[in-house]
Amino acid sequence: MEATKIVDVLGDETSSDVEAPKQETPEERRIKELEHQLALAQGTKDVKPKFVPSEESTKSILIHFVEDGFTASGVNWKRGQEVVFNPGTKPYEQTKDRNGVSWLAMDDKAQMRRFGKVFFRRGEWPGLGYDAIKPDDFEALNVIGTKQAMSPLDAAQLRRAAEMERNRRRMAPLMPS
Repeated sequence: MEATKIVDVLGDETSSDVEAPKQETPEERRIKELEHQLALAQGTKDVKPKFVPSEESTKSILIHFVEDGFTASGVNWKRGQEVVFNPGTKPYEQTKDRNGVSWLAMDDKAQMRRFGKVFFRRGEWPGLGYDAIKPDDFEALNVIGTKQAMSPLDAAQLRRAAEMERNRRRMAPLMPS
């Protein structure tokens, strides 16, 4: 072992039996770089939930969202969406916190305390769905710098949104384990 000179904060040189740091080879640096890239890539992958059909029964919990932006079970829920959870199923178990309490048990008061607003309520959505929206219901937008008007909604987009929501309707999300 070779003695290494160490300079302390006062500028005095001392000698020590501590080894100098080993220089990495280009291969070792490349391996570290690739491991770092892999770790970054794995951390950015969003896990998508799988939607599972829920058999509705008297014990089912049907909720609708009254505000956009509630995120649970890997889904950012939007106003008007409905979902059914059945107690005892995996999707329902994933709604529970570490104490075994489900967020589905929260009433308006509890949501106000925790989130500052009410995001969901029990029962069916009382409002209209995508099927009731018509592109002509909205005023056309003027495109800046042109005399062209643009409709904010396209009939094809509305049909796609309605179809997606009909297909997902009331299915509970299940996050992979």
